Amino acid sequence: MRPLRLRASLAALAALVLLLAIAAPAFSADKPFAVVVANADGTTPSTLVAATEGTVKVTYTNLTGQQQLGSSNLVVPAALRIVSASTSQGSATVSAGTILLRNLNLAPGASLTATLRVVPDCTAQTLTWAPPVTKQANNYNGPPGNDLSLDATRSSLTTVVSGGCALRFVSTAQPANARVAQTISAQAYTPAGPPVAVEVVDAAGSRIAVDGLPVAMAIGTNAGGGTLSGTATATTVGGVASFSTLSIDKAGAGYTLRASSSTATPATSAPFSIVEVGVACAEDVDCTGSLGMTNTNAAFGGASNVSVTAIQGPFADIDAGFLTISRVGGPLDCTGYTELLSAADTFAVDFSAPDREKRVVVTIDKKVMNAVSNNGAAFLEGCFGAPFRFATKPGTPLEINGDYTPGPYPAPEYKGLLPDCGGSAVLDDPTVPGVQGAVISGAGAPCIEKRNKTGSGDGILTSRWPAGSADPRMR
Repeated sequence: MRPLRLRASLAALAALVLLLAIAAPAFSADKPFAVVVANADGTTPSTLVAATEGTVKVTYTNLTGQQQLGSSNLVVPAALRIVSASTSQGSATVSAGTILLRNLNLAPGASLTATLRVVPDCTAQTLTWAPPVTKQANNYNGPPGNDLSLDATRSSLTTVVSGGCALRFVSTAQPANARVAQTISAQAYTPAGPPVAVEVVDAAGSRIAVDGLPVAMAIGTNAGGGTLSGTATATTVGGVASFSTLSIDKAGAGYTLRASSSTATPATSAPFSIVEVGVACAEDVDCTGSLGMTNTNAAFGGASNVSVTAIQGPFADIDAGFLTISRVGGPLDCTGYTELLSAADTFAVDFSAPDREKRVVVTIDKKVMNAVSNNGAAFLEGCFGAPFRFATKPGTPLEINGDYTPGPYPAPEYKGLLPDCGGSAVLDDPTVPGVQGAVISGAGAPCIEKRNKTGSGDGILTSRWPAGSADPRMR
């Protein structure tokens, strides 16, 4: 009979285990609690404005008959950045995106409120909070059987975020012209000038004073095929992200920067130039800049260079400004012209004030000169390109450069060989590009002022470029 008693005891034990397993959920359900996510005034659903710090009140109510509510992990939606958290009872600690509520000692029938300061991201959206795991123990210990169960019918776990935001370059902190590989600031050719800055704005264009929004900077229009260096990420302080170490390694006219964030609408800066040479010129004083032509025709070798002087020109009083020289704009080949320098040595010249003529002196290495059979420098010509029409050397009418890569100025670019200063020149027919027009005498800028050869055999081609011209080029 003993085996029968053993089997009976085992059967009773199995029934008890089965009963406990079935009853476990009901046991937890007997320990309900409610959570209401609300505005500061208690209204629901809670509402926030995109990228604007606001208050969320989270109220816990212990609905059990006799168990305390001791602790809870309140997971905040990822779209909300936590600024601070406090509670009317116990303690509140921020850990990543979770509020750790401890030592609550919340008695049956009682309520407590956790007050959160949060900042939504820049997206209008409706957020649903996850039901918080809540325990009887004050220190968040104990098996899941000690967890309280959320009463969804008495809870509200919704936050509505309205509005939206966008990035915008601060009007007084747009990227300004800079030299190759030097810091781009908001002041032309001044590495230590005010930093480039981007602000966060709402739909009405007003700045949103949000802190901690990550902003990334990249090249937008890559006018010269350059690479952006420096610290290209920043976070907003008071709604503004500043960039003080950016630089670009290649010359080009018409670069832009693009600022972006994971949630805000991106922004593109105003265009700016990166130049190889940028010389600050005082008022009423001639100034000179030089650029080595390092890519001279490999078949000839040599090391040519260009020197540019911003001179008084036709004005009695000339302004201060910046003289710049860069190799930009793509091919420039004139009909009837044999290039001594490589296409990469096509250079553009500009002066930031419109009232200076420029004297441009190209020194051509003797190795290049000796590659051409000549008895001097009379064979030297200047192939000139500009966004305006100009008189050309007789027999070489003005043309449109179909190979121009817009950079220093928008297309079209006109090209032609320069006439001698004071000599004869040909006007173009404005109705038919490439057709020679009337012949004039006393040619003025742009024109060739002098051709000569130094004692060491280098060739010198001196030209005069007009005041007020926008970044003309020559090869």
